[in-house]
Amino acid sequence: MRDKIDALTAARDVKLRKLQKTEHDIRDKEASLQKLKSEYQATTEQIADLKHRIALVSAKCDRATRITDQLVDERRRWEAEITNFDTEARSTIGDCLIAAAFLAYIGYFDEYTRQQVLTPRWLDCLRRKSVPVREHLSVMDFLGLPKLRLEWEASGLPKDRLCVENATIMHRCSRYTMLIDPAGMAAQFLQAYYAKDKVDKASFSRPGYLKQLENAVRFGYPIILEDAEFLDPAVMPLLSQEFHRNGGRFITRIGAQDVDLSPTFRLFLVTRDRDYQPSPDIAGQVCLVNFTMTLSSLQSQCLHRLLLQERPEVDSKRTALMQAQGEFQLRLRLLEQNLLTLIAQSEGSLLDNDEAIQSLQKLKLETKGIQESIEDSDASMQLIEQTEGLYRPVATLAAQTFFALRQLSELSTFYRYDIHFIFRVVDAALAALPPKQTGRPTDARGHGVAAATSEETHRIDLLGRIVLSLVHKRVSRGMFRGDQLVLDLRLAQLRSAMLAEMAARGGRPLEGRNDPKCVTEDEWGWLLEGLHASGAAGEASAAAPRPDSDLPPILQKEGLLRVGPQGRAALKTLLAKAAFRELRESLTNSRLTAVWSAVLLSGSPIDAVGTLPASCFPPGASLTRRTALLTFLLYYVRRDAFMEAVLRLLHRFFDGEEAASGTPPPAGDSASDAARYFTVSSQSVSEVISELTLSTPLLMLSDTSYDPSTQVEHAAGPLNARLRTVAMGSKEGTESADRYLEVAIQTGGWVLLKNVHLARAYMDRLEKRLHFETLENRVHRDFRLFMTADSSVAAPAGEADARAQRAASALPINLLEKSVLVVYEPPPGLRSSLLQTYGALRHKAADVVGPVDDHEPTPMQRLYLAAAWMHAVIVERLFYVPLGWSEAYEYSDTEFVRTLQAVRAWTQPGGAGGPPTISWLALQAIVVATIYGGKVDNGFDQHVLEILARRMLNPSVFDADLQPVKGAVAAAELPPPLPGTASAFSDVMHWVHALPEGYSS
Repeated sequence: MRDKIDALTAARDVKLRKLQKTEHDIRDKEASLQKLKSEYQATTEQIADLKHRIALVSAKCDRATRITDQLVDERRRWEAEITNFDTEARSTIGDCLIAAAFLAYIGYFDEYTRQQVLTPRWLDCLRRKSVPVREHLSVMDFLGLPKLRLEWEASGLPKDRLCVENATIMHRCSRYTMLIDPAGMAAQFLQAYYAKDKVDKASFSRPGYLKQLENAVRFGYPIILEDAEFLDPAVMPLLSQEFHRNGGRFITRIGAQDVDLSPTFRLFLVTRDRDYQPSPDIAGQVCLVNFTMTLSSLQSQCLHRLLLQERPEVDSKRTALMQAQGEFQLRLRLLEQNLLTLIAQSEGSLLDNDEAIQSLQKLKLETKGIQESIEDSDASMQLIEQTEGLYRPVATLAAQTFFALRQLSELSTFYRYDIHFIFRVVDAALAALPPKQTGRPTDARGHGVAAATSEETHRIDLLGRIVLSLVHKRVSRGMFRGDQLVLDLRLAQLRSAMLAEMAARGGRPLEGRNDPKCVTEDEWGWLLEGLHASGAAGEASAAAPRPDSDLPPILQKEGLLRVGPQGRAALKTLLAKAAFRELRESLTNSRLTAVWSAVLLSGSPIDAVGTLPASCFPPGASLTRRTALLTFLLYYVRRDAFMEAVLRLLHRFFDGEEAASGTPPPAGDSASDAARYFTVSSQSVSEVISELTLSTPLLMLSDTSYDPSTQVEHAAGPLNARLRTVAMGSKEGTESADRYLEVAIQTGGWVLLKNVHLARAYMDRLEKRLHFETLENRVHRDFRLFMTADSSVAAPAGEADARAQRAASALPINLLEKSVLVVYEPPPGLRSSLLQTYGALRHKAADVVGPVDDHEPTPMQRLYLAAAWMHAVIVERLFYVPLGWSEAYEYSDTEFVRTLQAVRAWTQPGGAGGPPTISWLALQAIVVATIYGGKVDNGFDQHVLEILARRMLNPSVFDADLQPVKGAVAAAELPPPLPGTASAFSDVMHWVHALPEGYSS
């Protein structure tokens, strides 16, 4: 047992030792396991930390990449700005010198002098002195803000460059401003712009202006002082800024009063005299700003009016884009500044600032959107400029027409037109256009396509024709007959220039009457230069000139060349031009000598233009082109046939072949009728009255043989207008005129001032009074002013000094420019006379003949025609004194009306629709002894009157195929006889229209 116990004990000891060893191993393994666990945990934590660090580094890399990409554009902008800043820093002195000179000196000069004379000289002076100056410096952008320009435009400032420059000068100058403002636009702009400051208005030509000026200085509101050419020396201390300080107050002297000067006071001196030249002391004390209209300025304003009517969306879009561009640029600048501020204020690493990075991303996204909007607005602005280009030829035509009309004052001092005249013409032309078709093609972005369609090209050409037609109608009725050809040729030259510009802009040739090569602008200029040279030289010689080997022999052999040395030299110059190459060669071609002789020696060479071979003219020359070339030649070789030729040419050029043939124009739509250049012009007050306004009077010029005041009296009746008439030239007349004008201005009505040329000083005061009352809105809307004057009091034409012209003018220049002018002269030729007498029965003799139905046949119409024909012959003979009459009798339309009264008095209605019963001998006796013969004191003239009365006032007027011209001249080219069925007014007028132009028996 013991042995088993010992064995078991030994085995137990072995087992215990194994157990201990095993436990030791287990403890070792557990310690190793724990160590491995610790190492694993440490490794896991290290891996997690590495992953976290990798994520952080990756995120920072992404942020760094994004920030780097976003700041690349900023870096480029910063580099560009640094470069620009360096450039601007170097040119700051030069830029400021140019801007200072601009503010101090340039305001007085016109646009051409500013841009082409002064500014280049200043820049050249700075460069020679090695003073850097910015290339293409825009003083308006340098001194003005886009927001300020929008405010000016909203207050009525025209959008052209000249006006914006002047507004910039007025805004920036430190001296008080003196404006030269003939059109009154600057004064209206100032009233609107300073309306919130309760701007006041006064005039040196009206009492009380010093008191108004004192109040404005003391209380600090703007004041506009007009008629600055009459500047009062009492305001000189104020202009020279002679201030003295008394405590915190600045005091100046106005007249005999010391007045406190408010810091908000603004003074604007305004003169409407475009030729005003201030004395040196005044020029040195004020800032002169000249608003006199220039060609480019007027072109911009006419274009604005055209687009406002034809494309109103273009003008609104332009304004919106300008405003948006200004806002975009301002917002973009703020965003760029915010970006720099965000970067500068970021604490620590920028890569760790999530908020800063997100803000940066938002700023960049908004910046990108604004830049895209700016690019889109630039594209839209280009499209707007293309659209403006379509209408620019018409705007240029209107502007050039106005300045061409300004030059007419060289012919007569009565030919004066202000800027509102051409504005009224443009507005009337737009109103005459047919309604515009709605809807225009668009591009992929939805923008309107600017390319002109054929319909739009036709519409633009129609608009230009209507403008010229209205100008011709409204100007020619106020011109003396001898000057009207100059107007027609000048307008034709302007139309050729417009057609050439349209063809160049449209990229396709114009055909037919619209072909700019039909008669070019330069070719019209040749004819105008010839007329000017002929009028200046007056060199026509009756003696046969010496042969000239440089001229075609046919012109010398036939005795056609009767001009002097200057005319011969001009003809050689003309024939040497490339346009006359074919015509020159044909004149020297012996095979065509007989053809040319027949044409040049015929009674009407221009009618024979069709008989000339095509080789005499350029290949493919139209009939108008051939007529033009032959007309230029006739001016030198057949001066007697020139007038007929040039009128035929003008008819073909403006109105086509139908108008040149002399046939009555067919009835068309209203726009086509308005575009017809040569129409029956009426000088009736009843038709002109629609063009008058409370500020636009009517001036009627006539010689002593005609009294146009009767037309005003006849026109006032149907309109129920109260007419007050005053004869000027005496103190009583002046006092009566003041009383009548005072009442009419306040309550409405018409005032007729007769013989205003006898009261020049009073008319000066009246013009200023009406101008000031109109500005103050004190004139009744029904007020109308009519004036008559003697046409013989015109100042000599061609006066070189503008101020001398003003002094010599029988009426104030400003009044002439505002007025609608109508000149009454005896009409040339029977056709014109019949159109102005018989054609105006409704207006001139409505109370005598009663209502006239165009289509109702009545024998009385043939009687009225006979009376009008006799009157036309009597008046036509006045042009040939002493051959026509022994002296110039004062016959006018009054005699024609009295003849109609006699016809009505001695006529009894016929029975059964037959001709009326008339005492012909009594009617002839009254006409010969009283109506016309009462002014005749020559026996032979009395005998001629008896013959005319017997030939026209006899029963033959009711015969079929009436031919008024009889006897020895019957073999001449006569109009067709008046058919027996032509008894209605419209039938007789159709026959009158068929008479040749300038026809005289």
